[in-house]
Amino acid sequence: MTDAGTDAGPVWSDDERIGRILAIIAKETTVDLEKLRPDARIEDLGIASLDVVQSIFEIETQFDIEIPPIASNAGAEFATVGDLVSHVLSTLDRQTDHAPGDHRPAFAIRGERV
Repeated sequence: MTDAGTDAGPVWSDDERIGRILAIIAKETTVDLEKLRPDARIEDLGIASLDVVQSIFEIETQFDIEIPPIASNAGAEFATVGDLVSHVLSTLDRQTDHAPGDHRPAFAIRGERV
């Protein structure tokens, strides 16, 4: 899923899992899918922490994974949508048989190869 907008900023990679993750977040938070950009701050989108937790529970259910907390950020694990999506992808990659270095980033700055 890529962003075809003309403004500078991060864009999603073509990893098919990202579309599923974003659809779950949109449904659980009632935020329009188009607003769920990598650099969108969760607080700025008006997403309550309880809604983030509910999104994580639903992602865990849909992907049959357990998403570990980020201990170093106690209570503020995800500042942006990109942070959340990257953490989910990292968890998925750890729980599959991907070769080392096979993980592609969730997003890139416009103009960079993903």
